[in-house]
Amino acid sequence: MKRWGLVAFAVIAVCIPQSVLSQELDKTFLNSSVLIKFKVDPTHDSVGSGFIILHVLSRDAASNRSTYRVFLVTNKHVLPPENGDKEIRVRMVVRDETGKKPEIKEIPIRVLGEDGKYLKTVALHPDKGVDIAAVNIGGVLFREHADLFRQIDDTHTALTTELLLPKENLNEANVGIGTQIYLLGYPSGIYDPRNVSPILRIGIISTEPNEDYSFNKELQSKFGLPSEIPGFLIDANVFPGSSGSMVLRRTNIVPGYNPGGKASVPYILGIVAKSIPIEDIWGTSRMGLGVVYRADAIKETIQQLLPAHP
Repeated sequence: MKRWGLVAFAVIAVCIPQSVLSQELDKTFLNSSVLIKFKVDPTHDSVGSGFIILHVLSRDAASNRSTYRVFLVTNKHVLPPENGDKEIRVRMVVRDETGKKPEIKEIPIRVLGEDGKYLKTVALHPDKGVDIAAVNIGGVLFREHADLFRQIDDTHTALTTELLLPKENLNEANVGIGTQIYLLGYPSGIYDPRNVSPILRIGIISTEPNEDYSFNKELQSKFGLPSEIPGFLIDANVFPGSSGSMVLRRTNIVPGYNPGGKASVPYILGIVAKSIPIEDIWGTSRMGLGVVYRADAIKETIQQLLPAHP
């Protein structure tokens, strides 16, 4: 924990990026998006998306030090099932051996024990129907890449849970039906082997984000959708591999316009879980609607991995 505290303040100082008024997405979000793989069989990988986020346990203003936990957030189905592959491989930014510049590595992270059950570092949302998982990855990162979250420059920092916008603040932040959003992830596992380049896609919120969404019985029976989700639908292209993508509120709609306050912050609104298919005369295809669990469900998952008394 002491080692973590030494590196946290520089990260937390930029947890709400200062470039939110520019015309491009802050690179903090790009660098926090990760590609996740695990072995389904010797010749086939399952691929999905996720993101790294920090949760602050305590701050000491006098010493400029903080303690925190580091989490990988994704969907349950992006992790191997119990009795499956025991580790995931996460492609992310770390420091090189000189400690002077970032580089990209595929880091193995153990998620299942010898008994085939999830380790205590893994939390699934307490509601089994909610497709969210969190993994405490601080032990792995600080054992093997201790400087991962030390600030390299203004574009290589990390996100914190302060960016997870709770349901009760959606109206104040002017988030509703029609709000434009970004998705950051790796549809179909597409990535640039030289750079951290998650695929950015755009869309809009299609249903009331502060109302749980219920699926009709026909969709439930045809496509295995749940009866209800603590979340909303988006009009965006969601494909296999997009699962686990963070959903951001887009803030740069009008060049040079700054409404101020919560309306200027690129909050994390939720996480993509799946797309909704449609049946027509040509068979089953993708409708362009994605299922998103709200940020509150992400917090509820992370909460299980936090100490009772920080």
